[in-house]
Formats: sequence, C-alpha cells, structure tokens
Amino acid sequence: MSFVETSEAIGIDFFYLGLNENGGGAAFFDFDGDNDEDLWIVGGLNMDALYKNDGTGNFTNIAPEADLGITTNYVTTGVSTGDLDNDGWIDVVLSTHRGVSPRILRNQGDGTFQDITPITGLEEYQSYSTSVILADANLDGLLDIYSTNYIEEEELVYNESQDSIIGYAHTGQANHLFINLGDLHFMESASAYGLADKGCGLAASFTDYDQDNDQDLLIANDFGAWVLPNSLLENEGLIFEEVGKITGTNQGIYAMGIAVGDYDNDLDLDYYITNIGANLLLENLDHQFIELAEQRGVDNIENEDRLFTVGWGAAFSDFDNDTDLDLYVVNGYVPTAPFLANSTDNRNVLFENDGTGQFNQVENQPQVESSKRGRGLAYADFDRDGDLDFVVINQNQNSNLNNKHLVEVYRNTSDTSPHWLQVELQGVISNRPAYGSQIIINVGNEQYLREYTGGFGSHASQHSVVAHFGLGSVDTVNNIQVRWPSGQVRDYGPIQADHRIKLIEDEDEILYVPDPVIDTMVMDTTGMNDTTIVQLVEEEFLKYFKVYPNPVKDLLFVEFDINSSETIQLKIIDLLGRVIYLRQHTNPSTGKVLIQVPAPEPGIYFIQCKTSEFKISQCFISN
Repeated sequence: MSFVETSEAIGIDFFYLGLNENGGGAAFFDFDGDNDEDLWIVGGLNMDALYKNDGTGNFTNIAPEADLGITTNYVTTGVSTGDLDNDGWIDVVLSTHRGVSPRILRNQGDGTFQDITPITGLEEYQSYSTSVILADANLDGLLDIYSTNYIEEEELVYNESQDSIIGYAHTGQANHLFINLGDLHFMESASAYGLADKGCGLAASFTDYDQDNDQDLLIANDFGAWVLPNSLLENEGLIFEEVGKITGTNQGIYAMGIAVGDYDNDLDLDYYITNIGANLLLENLDHQFIELAEQRGVDNIENEDRLFTVGWGAAFSDFDNDTDLDLYVVNGYVPTAPFLANSTDNRNVLFENDGTGQFNQVENQPQVESSKRGRGLAYADFDRDGDLDFVVINQNQNSNLNNKHLVEVYRNTSDTSPHWLQVELQGVISNRPAYGSQIIINVGNEQYLREYTGGFGSHASQHSVVAHFGLGSVDTVNNIQVRWPSGQVRDYGPIQADHRIKLIEDEDEILYVPDPVIDTMVMDTTGMNDTTIVQLVEEEFLKYFKVYPNPVKDLLFVEFDINSSETIQLKIIDLLGRVIYLRQHTNPSTGKVLIQVPAPEPGIYFIQCKTSEFKISQCFISN
C-alpha cells in the first residue's frame, strides 16, 4: 500500500477550529448528482467548507456560493448526510456545540443549502451534540436522526489532599432520536424507543449486528468507567433493548470512535473502538463478542515515550484491493488528567490485514503517520480510479493557530492491478439512500459482506456510502445479493470487475455509473468554415451510430452499427453534467442494434455511446 498527501495539489486548504478538544468531522457525498464524491468539512468556529469535486479528484471550496455562511452562527462539530425527504438530493445534518440544536441543511438541488431547522421540530432540543448519524430506525422508508450528546455537567474526582485528579463524576447528556414524520418534520422520541442513553457519547453507529434486517445501535461513550460504559441496543421493533452486558460490548473506556466491518470475512460484522490507551477489537462470534485487539495486532499502544496513545477516527477499508479489510486509525494528543497522560507524538497508524484476520503495521509509509492532533476520518474513491483515498481532520484551537494543523488528504497510489467493484444502492420501498442494506458478493468460492449505512461511527465523520470491494486477481463477480431494509432480498449478476454500478430496489437491471467527466470531441478547425465543420463531425458520428429524430418529442431512436459483440454503455447527460439516463446493452452479435429511449424533459442534451474501443457523443434537442 502507498499513499501521497495531496491536499494542496488538489485544492484543499482548510483547518478545523474547535471550541473543545473533540469534534472535527468530514463527509464524502455527491451533493450535486454528477457521479463524483464531494467533501464537506465542519469548521467549528469557522464557516464549514464544501469542496466540489471537478470529476478528476480536484476540488474547489464553494461554501459561500452554497450559502454556508449560516454555519458561522453556531459551532459545528460533526456531519452526516442523507436524503431526508426522498427527493433525490442529499441533505446534511450537523452536530453542534452547547446551546444549539443539531442543524438540518436541506439540499435545494441548485447548488445551495438552506438551514430549515426551525421548521423541523429540532430547534428546541439544544444540546452538546458530538455526532449525528442517520438510519431508518422504524423501517417506515424515511431516514431518522440520532444525536450523540456529551456532558451536561462536569465534575472531577480528587484525591484526599485535593491536589490531583483521580477520576470523573460527570453527568452525561441524554442522546436524542428524531423520528422522521415526513415533509421534513421530526419528533423527538429517544425515551419512547429506549435510546436516551446518558453516557458522555462521542460516536455511534447504526448497524445490524445480529443480521435480522433492522438497525441496532452501538454507542461509544467517553469516561465509560466513571459515567456510563459503551452500549449496544438491539432493535426489537418499536423499542430498543440494551444488550451490551450479555453480548460483551459494554466496556467502560474513554471511547472516541467506531469502525465497522467484517475484517475476518466470516459474513458478520465486527467492531473496532478507539480509546485513550488500548483500543478494542470486538470480534462477532454468533452475535456474542470477544475482545481481540492485542491478539490481532491492533491495540494501538505503541509510543516511544511510553505514554498513552489517543485514538479518534477509524475505518475498516480494503485499501489494497486484496479482498480483506485493512484498518486506519487516527490518533491525536488531548490534554487530560495526569493519570491519563498521553503523547504529543500520537501518530496515525495504518494496519494491513494479512488475509487471515491478523494485522501488521505498515512501516514504510511515513506520510500517513502524521503526528498532528488528528480527530475525524472519512474515506472515498474521490478520483474514481478504483481504490480508496481518505481525509483526516486535525484539531486546532485559538491557542495553537501559529502552527495550524491543516486538513490532510491522502490519495491512494497503490498497485492498480488488483480488481475491484463499487456498488451504489437506491431504495424504492426502503428509504431512498437504502441505508441499512447489506450487500454480499460471491467471487469464485468466496463471499464478502459490506454494510450500507449512514452511521459509520468514525469520529464526527461519514465515509462515502458507496460499497467498495477489492477482488484481488478475480475479474468477475458471480453474484451480488442485496438485503434491502424493506425485507426484500434480490440477486444480481454476473458482473465484470472494475466498475461502479447502481442497483435500484424492485428492479433487476444493473446500471453502470458513468465516469463523472463529460468527454468532448476536439478537432483542429483552423481554416474551416461552419459547413465544413458540421460535415466532418456528422461523418465521424455516422461511422458508429445514428440518433434520430433530432429534435425529438416522444421516442429517441439510437442505432449502432459496430463490429463488436461487447457491451455497449449508453447515457444521456444534461447541460449541468448530470446523468439522467443510463443503460447497458450487450450486443449478441455484430451488426446493427436499435434502442428506443424515452425523450427527456424539454432541453438540450448529450447522448454518449461507449465501448472499450471508442467513446463518442452527440448533441440533441428534446421538445
């Protein structure tokens, strides 16, 4: 595995300015529907940033144009994204510091966001929220919001002489569950659902730990030995039951973040929880858990000065596309009591899975071993090259602004020969983002599991929801099974590797997600008049395909005449670069193929035909 820190080169120059030591989140999501991953970074005391991806993995901060100046009215700490009203545009939910409720920023679909919190029912629930996650907790097809809250009242425990802190007696602030009633109205229902946990929450993850097709909840609580330990709450329909003690997940630690994944490829979900001191690896053994961090080599306590390591964001990801999940852990110094003294040289750590569930620290990648005050972590294939990149958010306060800890972005430059597959889902009966789904792929004689969720638990952050599978040397996926939140189970395939596909609930068709960049034909027109240019362009297109009638009113006919029996990808793109139609056609024999396409809404469009041998586009008008 190899990575290059590339923030400056790709246009990201930002720092999180916190009011407290926690927080500092980021989320990868496609806010404008152009098939690439954009990046939201919370600003704390600064304005939040929205970095628009240009389709090549280069970014521009468009926060002012997107109306994010509103975020300067509160101190943002974490971020989560999801389509709250099922309108096809991804909305944003922000956690905030004391005295302000979590904020809902509705995606207007025109490149801007509106803070609609005052009309949603959240405004009165002012809290110290450290993270927000989204899930369909009651399986009604709408995403609900869970806010993990922190400390209500601080209280320290001193020794008899009152000169040294020996513990904590904080009062935790009850978490909130906002049930989506439709039309962007929410009802606070944490107590009714059994989810009003009063620990000092720093992270949570909606996850189906027992694989019964509903979303359970794992909560990571700070000061767990003193206030309330970590909690696992099992979804029993309209009530959640605390099962932490009987499942072995109620450790009392200084929990900061959660990573979710099937690291041992046994088709159940395991959990990694960061801490001050040794982190936890909870291996799922038939819905009971055993702690194996030290045995697996990921306890994360290596420090030359023999002080504690402090873990924050974490992620299970197949960074080298070899079919098993690796692990990245963000570490960062935090001032604390003397008995928890930790190192200012808290370096981030990359662990490589050896294929058996054992991990080895990657030693030859100094760039990913940053010793800044790391907090949030999010990953995505932001350059669409088939491997996962990631961003680390570092902590700053007014006291250290002479030496700012900027956001760090790591582009994956590993060997590109291993194959991969990426899967997007869209719910129809289920919530539109399909959060809560599980995906199992069959590759040869092996099976691999991913959870498709809006609640990963990485500290204050959200990874890309696109499910990424490394396939190693195998170039075909035999079958994909999707277990939708509605209860539907559907199989797809076989599928060629090295593609991003989209699967829609209630549909059997496999949609191939196109490259985010619109290709254009370039030719030297020096000395040509307009008639000559039109003739040359038409002649070039007619060698391959015809599009008629143009303009079109009802049905557009696309006629191919190619000497190939391979797969043809056809897509229609509007002038904003959005793909509005995508179809894959496998030509059973060489020769002519005729496809009928319903005419889109009135406007000007490009239709593109792509095979492995060529890619051509033509403009048409729909009336």
